[in-house]
Amino acid sequence: MRELKLPPGVYGQTLHISGTGEWDFHLGLKPLAGFPVKMGWLNAIRRGHARLHRGLDIGVPSLVLRSSQSDFSRDYSPVSDRADTVLDVRQIARWAGCLGDETTVVPIQEARHDVFLSLPRPREQAYAVLAAWVDQHQLSSAAG
Repeated sequence: MRELKLPPGVYGQTLHISGTGEWDFHLGLKPLAGFPVKMGWLNAIRRGHARLHRGLDIGVPSLVLRSSQSDFSRDYSPVSDRADTVLDVRQIARWAGCLGDETTVVPIQEARHDVFLSLPRPREQAYAVLAAWVDQHQLSSAAG
C-alpha cells in the first residue's frame, strides 16, 4: 500500500518522557514519529470528513474539547507543548456543529492535540469542563 512521505512531527516528543513529556509509553506501539500515512487511511479520513460536512446528527449530546491554538512548526519549540501540533483547531471549531443538534465545543487554553495528555494546568481544566458537562447532561436526562 502506498505511503505519503511526510516529515515527522513533534507531537510524540511533547508526550514522551524522553522528550518534554511526562508519559512513559511503549514506543513500539506508539512511535515518537507516528505511523506512516497510508493512502487508504487518508482516503477513509477524507470520506469521513465528507460525511461530517453533510451533517451526522448522532442523536446524543456531544462535547468537543480542543486546544485553543494549532502549531505546525517542523521543529520543537515551547509552543509545541501548548498547542495542537496535529490538527487545525479552526477546522475542528468550524465542523464540530455538524455532529448533531446539541454540541458543546470548548477550547482549552494551551492544550495539546490529545487534550487529556496536556500539561497539568490545561489537563485539569479539561477534566473540570468534562465533569461539569457530564453533571449538566445527567441532570438534563434525568429531568427529561
